Amino acid sequence: MEVFAPIQHTQIEWFTQWCKDRHAAAEEPLTPESLAFEQREPDPSSQTAFRVLALLNLPAFLHFTTIHSRAIIQAKKNYATWSKTSLLGRLTSPLLEAWNWKDSIIANRTHVLSATATSLWTKRFGLSSTSPLHTWLTSGFTHRDFLHLAGNMAALFLYAPVCARVPGMSASHVAAITIGSSIFASAAQLVDWHYNYPRLFLSGSRIAMGASGIVAAFVALAAVAAPPATRVRIPFTEFRTQIRGWAVTQFTVDLLGCLAVHAERLSKRGLRREPKVCFAAHLGGAVFGVLYYYVVLKELEGKGAEGKESDGGEEPEVSQEKEEDPPTSVDDSPVIVETP
Repeated sequence: MEVFAPIQHTQIEWFTQWCKDRHAAAEEPLTPESLAFEQREPDPSSQTAFRVLALLNLPAFLHFTTIHSRAIIQAKKNYATWSKTSLLGRLTSPLLEAWNWKDSIIANRTHVLSATATSLWTKRFGLSSTSPLHTWLTSGFTHRDFLHLAGNMAALFLYAPVCARVPGMSASHVAAITIGSSIFASAAQLVDWHYNYPRLFLSGSRIAMGASGIVAAFVALAAVAAPPATRVRIPFTEFRTQIRGWAVTQFTVDLLGCLAVHAERLSKRGLRREPKVCFAAHLGGAVFGVLYYYVVLKELEGKGAEGKESDGGEEPEVSQEKEEDPPTSVDDSPVIVETP
């Protein structure tokens, strides 16, 4: 008996051919404009600014990791003390260990201790409807989960070289985009909460953290600034894809996520679960990245092109012939010498 049915063979062949076609399309020769953009040297100050931006996300993550590690140690100590000193612990701990409940008890205790210790820091640096204004910026540099941090840094690593090649980009522009996109993303997310979760919005119980809005700004900027055929290589793979197609896919998912939340809110059942992804923050950061390029960087690029055109005119030819010395007047009159 064959493993696959005939229709499944057909579907597998179609999918294989589709992957080959996509790979062949990605390997098509670049246009001169895209080739010139990819060969352009990245701005050194921008590259340094992107490295600093990535490093600024580490302190909060390391602090939360330290809190979680201490909570694990404290939970194990509490269980050991309880199982040895209390009468109930001495009687029930062998049974709990036999049933493999010890690890579950320690994990639950760790969660309680970690949540209690981190709640203060998340309220100080995370974004909520009742948080101070500085959290509109600090929330973009705060991560508690390693996968969240790794995903954002991978996207930044993918698009930072493209943004560094944009004409006019510098460290000051990277800093301005970082600050502006964090504010835009925070404002968009607060509006989304106010519209979809009015009760939770007033209580300030929802907290958002992460650099997703900042990264979305640079993704959108790279998509509109780079030539259409410019490609990037997916990290840890040999697959190269066009920047605009990848960015459009990402923001389409964010837009569909926002629409799905709104549609569920308007339904008769209402919102049954709260999404863990801040789709509105992604779109807010992307909007700022596009606006910054067309309002600021595009103007600088145009002025630079005008300056090159004005300086690129033909210089007046300098005659290589040696100028002849002007003729000197020679007095041909005879010299009269008087003798005494």
